[in-house]
Amino acid sequence: MKKYRNPLRRSILFGCGAFIALLCLTLAALGFLIYYQGMIEKYQTYIGDALELTLTEIEADDLKMCMESGEKTQDWIWTQDFLNRVKELYDFAFVCIVKPLNLNDTDNMMNVMAGVTKAERMENEEFYSVTLGELTGDSYSAEVAGYYLERMNDGSHVSYYRNRTEFGYMYTGLIPILDSSGEAVAILAADLSMEEIIRTLIRYLIIVLAEIVALASLFLTVLYRWLILFPF
Repeated sequence: MKKYRNPLRRSILFGCGAFIALLCLTLAALGFLIYYQGMIEKYQTYIGDALELTLTEIEADDLKMCMESGEKTQDWIWTQDFLNRVKELYDFAFVCIVKPLNLNDTDNMMNVMAGVTKAERMENEEFYSVTLGELTGDSYSAEVAGYYLERMNDGSHVSYYRNRTEFGYMYTGLIPILDSSGEAVAILAADLSMEEIIRTLIRYLIIVLAEIVALASLFLTVLYRWLILFPF
């Protein structure tokens, strides 16, 4: 029986190590999913509240008239100022009003207005702002334009999607702007950077993996010493 002792000991150590690793990885994955889903729900609440608040300050009939004429009214100016304050206070990467036009690869959206912070105005207001009635060129893919077009017929609730842009990974909320007849005239959109979630998840995974290695090493060391002291 003695010649089987070491192989059996190795089997026990390997089996216990594999079980610990699997258990820790399973718990880590569950924790990862719970945290991620919780953060997404917070993002949705944060973005949704801001969009619905902004929507109360938009005179849709006047906005429609401005879009058709290309002329800015006092209501348009007020809305632009409010959009600037929303971007400043909510720290959005972007907050804007656009009108989706088609599913082409270029010029598939029309700019209406975009929020600009005080710092951005001081740096380069022309770069950060948009021109009423200007087409967006290749800023939006045909896929994204299609998503915006679908939201135009989505009633008055907020929709969300994740997308990777040249400015980073964003979580976007969209809500249609309805005129007095219930017709959607444009889309109010806000982008919130997901970099914080990504950084936190990376830190979480590093910590969990370090804990797995530490706990597995400690347990296997104790088990190995126990097997030496109490052979069978």
